[in-house]
Amino acid sequence: MDIAFFLSNSSAKLYYLQAGVQELYLPMKDLTVALVGDGSSGKSSIIRTLTEDGSFSTVYAQTIGCDFHERRIKIRENLVSLRVWDIGGQSIHSKNIKQYVYAAQAIFLVYDVTNQESFMNLDDWLSALMKNGVKKENVYLVGNKIDMVDQRVVEEARHRTFVEENGLREGFFMSAKTADKLLVAFVTVAGQICGIDLTDAELEAYSK
Repeated sequence: MDIAFFLSNSSAKLYYLQAGVQELYLPMKDLTVALVGDGSSGKSSIIRTLTEDGSFSTVYAQTIGCDFHERRIKIRENLVSLRVWDIGGQSIHSKNIKQYVYAAQAIFLVYDVTNQESFMNLDDWLSALMKNGVKKENVYLVGNKIDMVDQRVVEEARHRTFVEENGLREGFFMSAKTADKLLVAFVTVAGQICGIDLTDAELEAYSK
């Protein structure tokens, strides 16, 4: 499954951040992210790359059928805590799916660009999200495994058509294996939720 963001009331609090030799106190914004999609789409790998590759990563024990992870990222003068839910692929038929996506401000609907079936199943996932109160404008389509160029079967045109025809917020491509474009996608969405219009130059800094 894909992702969802929830802005908590703790945004006014100050949290401690140590960046290199600097010690800063920055306003904290908590964002909860839920990833949904087929089990073969690489959701767990995306989260593992996101959290293990950066500082302040924390992995929590499995809870209510989901794994909960966290990474803190500095966006301009804000410290953003990305709390990411990894929802199992079998949860599409679960009666508990609503509690996973409840009050989510953004959802990443993840598929594997090398797996035709994972793309074809997106309609079912989107339908399940709609039945549980998710608005299409809060859903982001994510094509994973773009590093596997020779095995790719879902082209960019089909990806973008799906986004446009279903009225989704935006679409991203990434590779959990190489981390290509992965952090940029999370930062872009976090910035949108926080009302921060990041420039191309600022986003480029997160791709290094």
